[in-house]
Amino acid sequence: MSGRILEVASKAAKVRGNSPDSDTPSECTPKRKAPRSRTVSRGTVTWNTSEPKVGFAAGRKRPHSKISEDDEDEDDDEDEDTDRIIVGIDFGTTYSGWPGNKGRSSDKVPTVVTYDTNDQIRWGYQVGENDDPMRCIKLLLEPGCEFPDWADNLHLAHQLRSVDRDAVTVVADYLKQMLEVIKEQLKRFYGRTMSDDAISIFVITVPAMWSEHATNKMIEAAEKAGLGADILTVSEPNAAAIHTMKNMQGTQMAENDVFVVCDAGGGTVDLITYRLKNLEKLTMQEVVTSTGGLCGSVFLNHAFQKWIVEKMGEDEFADMIHDHPHRWAAAMRRFEEEVKRDFDAVTGTDLSLQKTNGFWIPLGLDASYAPGLNLVAGHVIIPYEDVAAMFRPVVHQIIELITEQLDRARNLKQSAKAVVLVGGFAQSQHLYKKVLEEFSDFGQSVLRTPESEGRSHGLIVRVIQAPDSWTAVVRGAVGHGLRDHITSRKARRHYGVVFDEVFDSGRHEESVKYYHEATQTDRARNQMRWLVKKNQTMITGRAEIKPFDMTFEENDIPEIIMVQLWSCEEDKAPSSKVLSRLRIQCKVKVPTDRFVPKDWRTVVDEDGNRHKKLNFKLGLKLASTGLTFDFRVGIKNCGSVNVTYE
Repeated sequence: MSGRILEVASKAAKVRGNSPDSDTPSECTPKRKAPRSRTVSRGTVTWNTSEPKVGFAAGRKRPHSKISEDDEDEDDDEDEDTDRIIVGIDFGTTYSGWPGNKGRSSDKVPTVVTYDTNDQIRWGYQVGENDDPMRCIKLLLEPGCEFPDWADNLHLAHQLRSVDRDAVTVVADYLKQMLEVIKEQLKRFYGRTMSDDAISIFVITVPAMWSEHATNKMIEAAEKAGLGADILTVSEPNAAAIHTMKNMQGTQMAENDVFVVCDAGGGTVDLITYRLKNLEKLTMQEVVTSTGGLCGSVFLNHAFQKWIVEKMGEDEFADMIHDHPHRWAAAMRRFEEEVKRDFDAVTGTDLSLQKTNGFWIPLGLDASYAPGLNLVAGHVIIPYEDVAAMFRPVVHQIIELITEQLDRARNLKQSAKAVVLVGGFAQSQHLYKKVLEEFSDFGQSVLRTPESEGRSHGLIVRVIQAPDSWTAVVRGAVGHGLRDHITSRKARRHYGVVFDEVFDSGRHEESVKYYHEATQTDRARNQMRWLVKKNQTMITGRAEIKPFDMTFEENDIPEIIMVQLWSCEEDKAPSSKVLSRLRIQCKVKVPTDRFVPKDWRTVVDEDGNRHKKLNFKLGLKLASTGLTFDFRVGIKNCGSVNVTYE
């Protein structure tokens, strides 16, 4: 029998766990209630006009109750019958969306920010070619996040200090500008009389690999930007799966098919594996937890720049950037819009021309300016083989990530039928060709060449390149705002609490032993009770509930009960509190004035001292991008709890 102890905000408190006899899941109250909704005949609105576009999508909804493993029916008991608007926002590492003030029409806008001497923000395409904008600001929301070697996080920290802002504030400033564009475009679509509060829910996409801390920081930034209190988050591959499966409904996928979503973005690549549970309702079950890496398409930009510098020379390149910044910007745009997307067409005349002629990039320089470059009529010519070398390490890492997901699914006896490529990088012809070559029958029989790497994994799947891959994530976010399509998820880490259990000489060291007066037993301090195990399947809308009790001196009951939740990333979690292997996930705080006298039981120790004992239950729900919590005493739900992420 294992006990549970929770750390509380009182040195006088001694806490231990009840026998675990009440682990039956039940509904629980989350920190932030996630609004649910049902679609109306108007359907989803997306921006397909000739007007400049921002990186968001919108849809109309009416509220509904819930979705769970056993009950996906809609509840029409709501009094409100007014159509409301859901807006999805994709705040990316490198792109987020907006055409800016240069008359461009683009699905997305660079995620760059700068401030002038009057503290006025310029963002996206407003940022000039001579500016030194903040880049990769999103990565700072995740503590300890690895930065790519081309991103100078020390310089970014200096930029933040120079404008007296932290990362959350800069993200909020960016979102605030985006919000103004969203409101304007919605008024153009729905009419100028539309009120600002017509937007009922914002759904923000976040990386699948993010911690709850990072997700909470994004929500904090969104609230600071004025997006309101009803803010949902959804993992990027989750959102992409919703939109892609909707588009493929009744075509390439069947019920119970298992598929991998590879969301290849600008900075990061996220992957996750789902089973399509119900084709008509588009409900899915998570099969393999998310994985990912820093291998997005922006690494190609820096490989291109490195190639230019090596040919041109560092000093000459620095002079060009200083003297002709617009020329380098034009060259990078050509590389971004043509070379990255169209390199290595699967078949046809284009491929032959690429191999023969290479790629012509405008630099507008005379040959004498940069003798190391092969300049013709002001254009630098990049040979086909050199572009292939830029792609090779990035694509190899993505292939490895896909292989890992497929292997893990196969080890669970869940063979995947397809790999779905979404995200901006998924538009790359070369990436599609290499994934096809690696994993499909067509690739093996038609595309593979004698120079191709040997294939040992034995995995054959369909490779699907989503036609609107760059905007699949943000469009799927609206679908998540309508309802949660994922009926069960896998825990990405262990979640638990520190407790003092009954001492067992066969399991515990003498150094952790102490005598607990209130219960008159020897106990072992700083043991772990894992409420949720890594890779554990958790049903959407259902909590894992564990019973506990706390004992306080009668006259020293704290105003706040604080529970620290710990996490562990390792496959096998430790049985005791080993700080080097654990991380404080968050602190859950509940005011004791929510309890009535009958909730407390009086106990007397062997010396006649009186104590107050509180029996309660702590529950965890796993949502799209994090945890929600429940705190109950008896059959009474104690309401919302204060959660502080570490």
